[in-house]
Amino acid sequence: MNKFTQSRGKYPSIKKTLLISAFLFLSACSKYEKAADNLDFLKYEYFTCDVVRVADGESFFCQPPDMDMEKIRLIGISIPAESEKEAKKYCESILRRGTLVKIEPGKEQKKEIADIPAYVFVPGGKMLNVLLLEKGYAEPVKKEINKKYMSLFVGAEKKETPEEIEIIEEEKQPWLR
Repeated sequence: MNKFTQSRGKYPSIKKTLLISAFLFLSACSKYEKAADNLDFLKYEYFTCDVVRVADGESFFCQPPDMDMEKIRLIGISIPAESEKEAKKYCESILRRGTLVKIEPGKEQKKEIADIPAYVFVPGGKMLNVLLLEKGYAEPVKKEINKKYMSLFVGAEKKETPEEIEIIEEEKQPWLR
């Protein structure tokens, strides 16, 4: 045997080991996504954070413990342009700096740069998304709403007060009363 075949004989075990290691690594990586999908139940159902500031009527910035600041978008509502200013003021009155809120992310998770779509519970346990609907600042976006909260959102649309009903009745023609 010459030196070439002898040296070639020493390295096949290393090559085989590297080849097998690479194969195992690649097969493990391809199965990672499937395993991650199966472990969905391990994701947090909710987390808490301190409010930093209100961005607009539909979103605000908060600081979860030991994490970077995140932008949270209220899911299930849409604020019309004419209500935007009032909605922001209302949110600022509730979400003062340092207020601890409970965030329940929606089914659609955060995209790379976008906000976290979530249901936001303020101190006292009320959902901010629903409060904005009750005050008449927002409209429900039913395709975004989780089935668990659908009845809350549908029942929360602003209802006229007795005074508003009286004004509406006065504006009607006499034959429509």
